[in-house]
Amino acid sequence: SYVSAANGKISVQFIDPDREPQQANLYGVTQPRQIAVVAQNPDGTLDSANAVLVAYADQGQLTNAILRAAASGVFVAHLLTVRDGASAGMTLFSDTLTNRLGWTVDQVSLAELTSPQAAHPLNDSNVDGELLVLPGGSQPLAPAELDLLKTYVERGGDLMILAGTNLNTDGVSLATDPALNAWLAETFGVSFNNDVVMDPAQSFQSPLIPVSTDLSPTAFTTTNGVPSGQGALIFETPPAITISEALPGGVTASVLAQSAASSFATTDLQRVLNGALDQAEGDSSGPFVLAAQAENANTGARLVLFSSPSIAIDTYTMFTNVDNFQVSVNGAVWATNFNNYVAQVTVQQ
Repeated sequence: SYVSAANGKISVQFIDPDREPQQANLYGVTQPRQIAVVAQNPDGTLDSANAVLVAYADQGQLTNAILRAAASGVFVAHLLTVRDGASAGMTLFSDTLTNRLGWTVDQVSLAELTSPQAAHPLNDSNVDGELLVLPGGSQPLAPAELDLLKTYVERGGDLMILAGTNLNTDGVSLATDPALNAWLAETFGVSFNNDVVMDPAQSFQSPLIPVSTDLSPTAFTTTNGVPSGQGALIFETPPAITISEALPGGVTASVLAQSAASSFATTDLQRVLNGALDQAEGDSSGPFVLAAQAENANTGARLVLFSSPSIAIDTYTMFTNVDNFQVSVNGAVWATNFNNYVAQVTVQQ
């Protein structure tokens, strides 16, 4: 339960609105079974003015409400604007961070983030958590942009990369660029392959859209608000992720999601562009890593990799039994340690 898992930070009180209408009104409760999540002020009183209401006892909504009510820090997410990026289609992801968790979210370029006029420049010392999101993209970062990214991470900045498709005339994307991945491997021990993973058996509409049901049973990113043993993630034209056998010093890395054993990967991107979606001689057989996380203890920087922007775009948020949206928000929470910035909470039921 939340109470036992929170080490004393969460308590639960049950209120009968008929017998205690003043208490119900205090928290804005208007319907039966509503739950009010209330943070405790430093003096021990309850911050009833900022109570967060949950309509019913849904684990994901309740967890988000607890984080929103109790978080004491200032958190910012920058959705990088890149060619053919997916940031415009991530409105629910942005709205959740803003309206449910109290973050500031913007869509900006790296150049804007380094401007003296930036509201929240990179490595802003005035915030408690900062996340740079690379939401797809068909063009590799320019050398100067990659240098900015390196400096940001070296100074402890947290990063989420959603790999855009490399099925284009150049045969490469922002995420599969060799220069970016050489740095990712050197800094975090993880990297994207310049291939595409397909699954003729466990996929959505096409082998090019594999479905992962092999999610980490221990990582916050793939367990918070995700039904145990029933999670599913949809990836569109994903490249595989490699986790180095020998990680850099001070680095930990782990798998978040894998494709099924029926999947395969090919580096012959032109063949796929020509419509040949069957496994051919020389193609690698699955499973493959499609989502991973890493932390560099030397800098404090955290990294989350997803092999497709489909994890965070609006398209899959309305699908039942698909956990893309929840996992994308969880990834942002984990990357910034947001779940550790909580005060004591009382849950009124």
